[in-house]
Amino acid sequence: MTTTAPERATDQDAGTEAAAEAVDEVLSSRWKARLSKWGVPALLAVAGVALIVGGLALTWGGGDQKPAPYTVLVAYQVTGDGTANITYLDNLKDGQEQNTSYGHRRKAHLPWHASAHVTPDSGPATVTVQLGAGGGHASCRITVRGREVQMATASRAYGRAVCTADIPPRQK
Repeated sequence: MTTTAPERATDQDAGTEAAAEAVDEVLSSRWKARLSKWGVPALLAVAGVALIVGGLALTWGGGDQKPAPYTVLVAYQVTGDGTANITYLDNLKDGQEQNTSYGHRRKAHLPWHASAHVTPDSGPATVTVQLGAGGGHASCRITVRGREVQMATASRAYGRAVCTADIPPRQK
């Protein structure tokens, strides 16, 4: 009695195999007819298109590469005579990683200028100029995208001027 169940399963498997062979035979005869009609050139054309699309995907669709962060060019200028201590926002290093940091120039010889690519996430762009014990006059100026945003002047001993500019968001 235990042999009847496996025999039924074997009969079903044999029927399924026969049906699968019949389908394969019909499909293979259709493909043989198509290949003999269109031939190898069609197969090569399809393979060529696949290679081109794959190459383009590797070239332009890097996948692992992060898009460059949105930045705005900010220019800082300090004019005057003598030297001054200068601090300014410089939030991108090597144009890749976003790092909000400040550049410091102690006893910088005037006139002085610098520029930085700044993201809106870093807060306002700022340049600060502070005179020493000898005083004098110094002015700071900040431009965003080539347009002057603010100017300020420091005078007397330890005089200080601060120029600030908001970084505009990405234009849509």
